[in-house]
Amino acid sequence: MRPIQTSFFNSLSVSIFCLLLSGLSLGFASSVLAAESAAERSHREMDRETGHETTDIEREEAEQRRQAEQRRAAGRRPSPAPSRAQNRSSDEPESWYMMWGMGAALPQYPAADQATIDGYSNSGSRQGVNMDMLGFYWPTTDWMITGFIVNAAADNFKLDNGDTFLSSRGILGASTMIFLGGKIGSGLFIRADAGFGSIAEKLNGIDQKTGQGFGALGGLGWGFPVSNESRVMIGLNYASIYTRNTLYSAPSLSVYGLW
Repeated sequence: MRPIQTSFFNSLSVSIFCLLLSGLSLGFASSVLAAESAAERSHREMDRETGHETTDIEREEAEQRRQAEQRRAAGRRPSPAPSRAQNRSSDEPESWYMMWGMGAALPQYPAADQATIDGYSNSGSRQGVNMDMLGFYWPTTDWMITGFIVNAAADNFKLDNGDTFLSSRGILGASTMIFLGGKIGSGLFIRADAGFGSIAEKLNGIDQKTGQGFGALGGLGWGFPVSNESRVMIGLNYASIYTRNTLYSAPSLSVYGLW
């Protein structure tokens, strides 16, 4: 019984192997026929385009041209989208602008306070700072912008006896900048601000004087374009605040960023 079973399984294995071999042969033959059919279709198309039967050399040259075209197409990349600065002409104003600035200031005082200030200067160190903050502007023409800004000046004294004196002034107001060269942010410009003004003076952190009133600033300077969207400007300003029948002023020299 055992030899019969062994013979049966051997026959079955041989049959399965033959079937697998036949399947592989059929698959390979189908692939070859499909490739030949595609080649024949390509040749027939070439014959129709040229109007005559093409030779093997012509077919090989056409195939090389087709592969070269495919390689060139694969090497092409889409160009990057132009930026906002590239889309906009360098002479065209932006929709809005922001400005910040910082520099040195030399605040001036009423005649009644000048002797005290001179005493502070002679008995310690003094540092005056000017800042322009939160400036937002919109173009009204190709050479003028209008908006609002905060201008602040601080005068800080450190006396030899350890005392400190701080005088601060601020103007929150409307602001206009006119560029005489005809382009925003470039060349000679003039500036005019007007609005709410305030002052505060402290000795050793204790309020000595405060006041609110009208503030105004006038200035001129020069702008240097850095790119289509940014500019660096240097300005000389003179700010005045009128409060309690007293005038407080502060000349300053500042560097601005306009973008």
